[in-house]
Amino acid sequence: VDNSGQALPYTTCQVWSNNPDYVDRSLRVVREITQGVLDEGLEDVVTGFGLLNEPFADCDVPKYIDFLERRLDIVRDYLGPDAVIYVSDMFRDTDFNDGSFWLDPTRYSNPFLDSHYYQVFDSATRGLSPRQHIAFTCENQYRSVASCCYRDAPRNKAPSRGVSRMIGEWSASYDILPAARIQEI
Repeated sequence: VDNSGQALPYTTCQVWSNNPDYVDRSLRVVREITQGVLDEGLEDVVTGFGLLNEPFADCDVPKYIDFLERRLDIVRDYLGPDAVIYVSDMFRDTDFNDGSFWLDPTRYSNPFLDSHYYQVFDSATRGLSPRQHIAFTCENQYRSVASCCYRDAPRNKAPSRGVSRMIGEWSASYDILPAARIQEI
């Protein structure tokens, strides 16, 4: 098992996104969590909510966006319009920088496209030296971060009215998989 928590021998979102019961269960869980936040009087502590952490890139995008819309409604119903919303980019940030994703500030206040950068899960980047990792990050991942969240994609001159960008996860591990390190111990 890597850090995704998924125990399947392969990575996929299809098992979840193609099963309405799983999707509905996810919606029920967020309703229970947000209700618990209210019941415990923690609205001033829990000021943001991630709608779904790291769905794999093979998720059906229209189903994922429908899920986000439904989950957004739940979070807003319980935590109000000022709660920050974190939306996973599915490791495909360009799909959410098409000039149309969540641009209406009335409906989509306080959203952040949540990107996670790991260089350790790809064998090509895992083989880079520390200096090469720095160059890769500066050249490639900077371009990806800078390209996000404009309403005039691909020109990228007019910032989006809605979605901003944050890098919610990254790792200092660059040369050995976490699961391999655990086996060494």
